[in-house]
Amino acid sequence: MLGRSADGNLALFVNDGTVSMAADAQFGWGAAYLPTPLTERERVPETEYILEVHRLARAMEPRARALASHFDRPGTEVLGEEIAQGARPWFGHVKEHLPGIGIDLGYPIELMLATRRMGAFAIQRIGRDP
Repeated sequence: MLGRSADGNLALFVNDGTVSMAADAQFGWGAAYLPTPLTERERVPETEYILEVHRLARAMEPRARALASHFDRPGTEVLGEEIAQGARPWFGHVKEHLPGIGIDLGYPIELMLATRRMGAFAIQRIGRDP
């Protein structure tokens, strides 16, 4: 179970689902939350597990909507811009590096597959190593 106990998986699911639904309620994205059992990465989940997470998500929705009123939208937008500003220099390095190793930035699927093959550690090093 992803290296966690069943309770740990459930806690992760509830936290992720609640925050996702609350953000949707606050920002009006119109997203449909699609709950999936966390064990899906390891095996195809049985019908009972799929139904369980859907029932749980429906039960979480009222609390998620109530939580949405506590979001600090202006503060979130400021923080988001600060994070984006900090990422822009690194992204500039990425845009310089990837074409140099044969990745065409004009093709999103190629970019996605290449960065997936590289892995997070290698991507984070771009621009740091000579």
